[in-house]
Amino acid sequence: MTEPNHQFLFRYHILGQLEVRRFGQVVEVGGDKAKRLLATLLLQPRHTVSTDVLVDVLWPAAPPRSAVANLRTYVSSLRARLGVSGDGPLQTRPSGYRIDLDDDASDLIRFEQLVGEARRQHGSGDTVRASALLDEANRLWRGDPLADLSPAPEWEITISRLKALRLEAEELRLGTLISLGRPTQAIPDLRALVSEHPLREQLWFELVRALHGAGRRAEALQAYVDARTVLVDELGIDPGPALRGLQRTVLADADLDSEPRGEAYVPPPRVFQTPADTADFVGRKAETAEIATALEIATGPTFVLLTGPAGVGKSALAVHAAHRFRGRFPDGQIYVDCRGTDERGATDLLAEALGALGVPAGALAPGLAGRAAQFRSLLADRAVLVIVDNAATADQIAAFLPATTGSAALVSSRHHHPTLPGFRRISVPALEDPDSHQLLAELLGQHRVDAEPAAAQAIVTGCDGLPLALRTVAAGLIAQPYRPLWSIAVPAKGRGLDGVVADGIGAATEQLRASLDADFRRLPAGAADALTVLATLGPEPVPDWMVSALSGATGTLDGVVSAGLLQPVGTDTLGIPTYQLSGLVRRYLDGRRTASIPLPALERMAGGWLTLLAYASESLPVGFFQVEPAAAARRTTVPPAAQVVARARRNAVRWLESEQSRLVAVTEQTADAGAAGLAVDLAVGLASFFELRANVDDWRRTHRAALRAAVSAGDARGEAMILRGLGQLDIYADQYSAAAGKFHRSLALFTQLGDRRGAAAALSGLGAAHHYDQKNDQALDFYRLALGLYEKTGNAHGVAYARAAIGLVGMSAGNATAARKWLDRARLDAGAVADHNRSAHVLHKLGLLMHRQEEPAMAAAYQREAMAIFSGLGNDLGVANTKLQLGQLTAERGAVRPAIALLEETLPTYRTLGDRRSEVDALLLLSDLNESERRAGPAWRYRQRAAQLSHTLRTGS
Repeated sequence: MTEPNHQFLFRYHILGQLEVRRFGQVVEVGGDKAKRLLATLLLQPRHTVSTDVLVDVLWPAAPPRSAVANLRTYVSSLRARLGVSGDGPLQTRPSGYRIDLDDDASDLIRFEQLVGEARRQHGSGDTVRASALLDEANRLWRGDPLADLSPAPEWEITISRLKALRLEAEELRLGTLISLGRPTQAIPDLRALVSEHPLREQLWFELVRALHGAGRRAEALQAYVDARTVLVDELGIDPGPALRGLQRTVLADADLDSEPRGEAYVPPPRVFQTPADTADFVGRKAETAEIATALEIATGPTFVLLTGPAGVGKSALAVHAAHRFRGRFPDGQIYVDCRGTDERGATDLLAEALGALGVPAGALAPGLAGRAAQFRSLLADRAVLVIVDNAATADQIAAFLPATTGSAALVSSRHHHPTLPGFRRISVPALEDPDSHQLLAELLGQHRVDAEPAAAQAIVTGCDGLPLALRTVAAGLIAQPYRPLWSIAVPAKGRGLDGVVADGIGAATEQLRASLDADFRRLPAGAADALTVLATLGPEPVPDWMVSALSGATGTLDGVVSAGLLQPVGTDTLGIPTYQLSGLVRRYLDGRRTASIPLPALERMAGGWLTLLAYASESLPVGFFQVEPAAAARRTTVPPAAQVVARARRNAVRWLESEQSRLVAVTEQTADAGAAGLAVDLAVGLASFFELRANVDDWRRTHRAALRAAVSAGDARGEAMILRGLGQLDIYADQYSAAAGKFHRSLALFTQLGDRRGAAAALSGLGAAHHYDQKNDQALDFYRLALGLYEKTGNAHGVAYARAAIGLVGMSAGNATAARKWLDRARLDAGAVADHNRSAHVLHKLGLLMHRQEEPAMAAAYQREAMAIFSGLGNDLGVANTKLQLGQLTAERGAVRPAIALLEETLPTYRTLGDRRSEVDALLLLSDLNESERRAGPAWRYRQRAAQLSHTLRTGS
């Protein structure tokens, strides 16, 4: 038996309290977060809502580190409550989630469709049908949208639009009642609406009209007086001509439908200038649906602006949409091609359009303003679509905007034209890979694409989802049907725009070059330089503040985005908008790039990253060296905004995880450029996070780069700090002699500089190197010297570290009493300064001590407490160390399988960190435990690996 369609069973209501019904019965959705999740999706049905937006709605104050995982759980739970298998209507998308509903399943979709159809019926003269549709639309409302949920900023725009549309629908509904001879029914609702919206003149117009139509002339005149009083008192203006004309009609006690007769009206000729649709048009379903929505819900003339990078297919989409929606504009379509430059002035373009509308050259109005008014007059009360293609300036667009309901303007432009109001702006992105493949197959034939899938993919990748690039590459292949695809794909890969042209991309690309040249000429020097640097940095999206930092000016971003040279692509983990150069713009900039990034721009950018890193590091375990946030902020003249800094501090680990590769690259770039101080501070600032995540590769990579820069620049303090970090890495790699050498050099430099805090850190390193090399007497001497310096310099975190280290040495020497004293004191010290990471380390050591004293229950309790803290901090190495001890304790009480599981979980961390000694300990335990379980194969493999690592430890290889 076929399962009934989910959407025939469920109805989703948001026009009032959130409500889901199945066969008329209310379905319990869940708690507040589940409701907010569903509400956010229902406000944008059939559109993907990003994960970042959903996280912000569910956790508006401070999302937990597990927010994305928690969101997946809420989605899964919601699907279960809705009783669907698989995704059902609640679909997972790469960037978020969407709810895909039939028209009748959502009261929001149904309301918008009813209002749109009512407008069409009203416009065609069927007032009875329009009235019935508007009554049905009105009945869908049960109160304010999502009235039972606390508001979210992310809902505000959609809910405001819904309320505005409802008000407009009510105006039209009540107006149709009056036109149908039922003014008395309209009066109560009109009075209520006028009270709620006293500045809305159309409501006063309908109220005066209803009162007059109901024979209540005196009340109608009083309503006019009330309207005029409100408008004069609140806005300082008189009523408009329509309301004033209605007052004269009431004073004359004339028929509302009486109109003065004049000369016969001769409409202008019907025109259809739109070019032919593209036969092989592919994709763009979401954008076409957005255009349809804009046309459906319009209450006046509709203005749609398609924006996107050069070559992305804006013109093709505009023409395709014009053909698809031709039936909505029975009076024709006017097409204006501005050719992407400002060479064609709006006055001349208007002359062409007016000529097409039947205006002789001798009758053209003089000047831009006169011709624009003439154009609007000819379109008045008609349903015409105006396509303004490849617009370069706001004047070219504004001249062609119709002024009356029923008409629309569909504009394509690389520029966003933020000064033009009233536009529905739709971003046209690059084609997704499947659509690019489909277009290539349409152009070349499916058999050629199928015969060389790797070459076809190389062409698709090289063209960056830009239809123009795909078409120009395909042009040469179409003319040569036996030419293999690889002959185009291989030479073009990774080459700049000039190289692609040399391989046959052709004249279309050259046209793009000319228009891009014009765009760049209009940019201020700083903005052009910033884009050139961005091209050097690679294709990854960048946060908004980085553009300003590179240019040295805060207004750069708006200019380059408005010019269509930098595309908005989403948000980063902090919710900060991110931007990206399109493939063709990036290739165009290849010819402008210099061998290296200009040092001032690099220092501003790196200073911005350092500022965020310094504030984020305040939430990480305290390291031996810290970069003060205030000092970091002084490194750049254009620092990230305070809101960005606050988010980095609040979401430190999540932000660092997402940006670590970029931070590594910036550290290396600053080091290579000779900005030693910045490179050192970035490397030192990243060390705590890398240690937390056991990421020794990036730790070593950034420290080596910073060391080269510091030595080259003669930065003794920077060299000393970096040597301290590199020595720590040697300890993790069990290279104790190498570590001691670096620590001695670091100590000498700090001593020469008179830096006692730095000297204490170097002494601590020497203590650790000697302790792990089983030279406890020397280790104790170094730790005591470090403790003395920490106490003299007031470094409470250092004091806690040194006392815990002395306790560990005492434990190794067999002096349990002294060890316990030092560890208890260190625990108190760490707690006094809220150093949770250090507290966990001390607990781990206390667990080791209890194990040695044969108190397994106490030992396990300490290790579990330490592991909980380490886990909360995200300290992977700390978690691994506690699991190693818990595994041993678990095995000793006979629970072999759980012990094996704990020990196996430690291995990836030890391997990543290069901690061979700890890995050997875990491997030997695993071998013994597997042997006790008669699992000879795993036992042998673990022992072989342990033997190999032990050999490297003995030989130092």
